[in-house]
Amino acid sequence: MKFFKKVDSKDVDGWNDVESENYRLLKLFVGPNHEAYIHPEESQKGGAFNFAAAFVPFSWFLYRRLYLVGGIVLVVLGILQELLPAGTVFATLGPLGIMANELYVDHAKRKIKKFQKQGLSQEVLENKIKGAGGTFPLGGFAGALVVFVILMATFLPIPPPTCTDSGVRKVVERIVTKGIVKNKQNPELLTISEYQPVDDVHSYGVKYCSCMLDYNGSIKKVYFATTWIDSDAKRFYVQTAYDLAWLIKKVAKNKADRELVQKNN
Repeated sequence: MKFFKKVDSKDVDGWNDVESENYRLLKLFVGPNHEAYIHPEESQKGGAFNFAAAFVPFSWFLYRRLYLVGGIVLVVLGILQELLPAGTVFATLGPLGIMANELYVDHAKRKIKKFQKQGLSQEVLENKIKGAGGTFPLGGFAGALVVFVILMATFLPIPPPTCTDSGVRKVVERIVTKGIVKNKQNPELLTISEYQPVDDVHSYGVKYCSCMLDYNGSIKKVYFATTWIDSDAKRFYVQTAYDLAWLIKKVAKNKADRELVQKNN
């Protein structure tokens, strides 16, 4: 890819000469903190390890206007996240910290050479170099925000479905209807309505709701709780009860039993 093509390492253009015009233009391109990237004594190879590029690479590349590299890094990290065990992808970021400064300086040299070939006046040339280089704080912030959202979506648990979910309502109707039939009653006389979340009960990984049962004029409130069996496969189960306190205890006990089985396995 042309983007990664190396500039001739022989200093035929005076990039390492602090008195040269190209060195001045390189400093102009890099802008703030240019001394961290430009090291004449090291033949402009970038110098020290770049911790920002190693720990927040996508954000740093956007901050330094390396949009293409930033996009490639994000895609590659996304692929590695799927292929490697959770968390180990961060161990692969070290090489970025080693390569980032040199990659950035080479990018700056190519941009400057491109503008120089356009036969621009000195003022226009410097304005173009300033516009193409420097920093882009908004890009850095946007990159950090994108990574934060991705991490939250990856590691935060998905809440189980609640009473607004049609699948949950179908399960509740099936459970209640089965109880009516078991008691040798006519399910056609049953009406279920007023599905509502129970807002004053909060439990991690559990959603509590209620609905009203009307059987031939006899009205009762039933409570139900939804929890995941497998959130990736969208498989959940529903527990019902007429007493909320009893349902909460039942759900808590079942959750403890499941955790014990998982640990033993």
